[in-house]
Amino acid sequence: MNCNFSHEEIDNYFEGEASVESSKVVSEHLKTCEECKVYYSSLVMTGKLIDTDIKLQESIFKNIENRIDRHKYRGKRRLYYKFTNLISRKSSILKPALALILLCFITIMAIGNYSNIIGSMKPDHNKVASNPDMSTEDVIKTLISSNGGFTSKLLVQSPTGSSANKEDLEQAKSVIIKRLNILSMTQHEVNVDLPNSCLNITGAWINKNNNDFKKTLTDLTVPGKLTFQETDTKAADVNGKYPRAGEIICDNNDIVSADYADNGVPGQKTINIKFNAQASAKFAEATKKLLHKQIGIFMDDNLLVAPVVQEEITDGNVILSLPDEANPDIIRAIISSKPLLSKVEITDIKFVNN
Repeated sequence: MNCNFSHEEIDNYFEGEASVESSKVVSEHLKTCEECKVYYSSLVMTGKLIDTDIKLQESIFKNIENRIDRHKYRGKRRLYYKFTNLISRKSSILKPALALILLCFITIMAIGNYSNIIGSMKPDHNKVASNPDMSTEDVIKTLISSNGGFTSKLLVQSPTGSSANKEDLEQAKSVIIKRLNILSMTQHEVNVDLPNSCLNITGAWINKNNNDFKKTLTDLTVPGKLTFQETDTKAADVNGKYPRAGEIICDNNDIVSADYADNGVPGQKTINIKFNAQASAKFAEATKKLLHKQIGIFMDDNLLVAPVVQEEITDGNVILSLPDEANPDIIRAIISSKPLLSKVEITDIKFVNN
């Protein structure tokens, strides 16, 4: 059951700060909604624990003294009287201390009994994110307070190396947002800072904290141009890069979708790429030409794989088998978006409530 009734109104009702009309609405709602009734009950119980004044009877130490069999401990009477006199002298200190210990014990027991209720009061991502009355900024703030999150600044430079203009920033923003959306790790907002040529990102973790997110974000800020090309993998240069033996066949702009796939090989990371109609025709022509030869699949200047074409591929579906060191989540997020046209660099990242 997912109730969208405002907890703030229930809080005001509990504190006695709600208007007469609002009090009636809340009272009627609590009669029919089990979820809100549990929430209100937790407020009542917490209030009782805080307001309870635990009073120790003044005679408690006298009762302890009277119950001791003095004849049995006659030989230790002096020690006994010293002990009771010490208790009497220190009673002004001991009584509050014992009261505090007792209160802590009761509180711990109550927390144990109501841990499920308290746990259920933690904001639910889907419920908060779909609340039509909350802005994106408010949603992110709410989730950060519960799950933690991050803030980051990305410096954007134009393709020529100069300060980015509005068009450069908007293109970078669009690509970064799409990559973050596909990765599905955060609820986020990306804003353009034109005077400083920056993108400012604020994000909340969806499922769990990720203190390795700086590396993830760094991986997402590569240009990310995926290309299928004719290549000669036997002629690497001094930097380990392979020369292209022909023109680019297809790239990210031709991709309709990129989804996880299973090629039947245990442990192998694979992604199924679907090309649009025009690119499918070009790819069919290229694979027919390269039959029993290698085709190079590059990410920017880096060769990912160079499989041997076993047959002509006419339907525009390509199974991309990734090298062991590749992160399929990152690769999928990158190739599902347009390439970044500008250079993007992380200049600051901070984690919040982690």
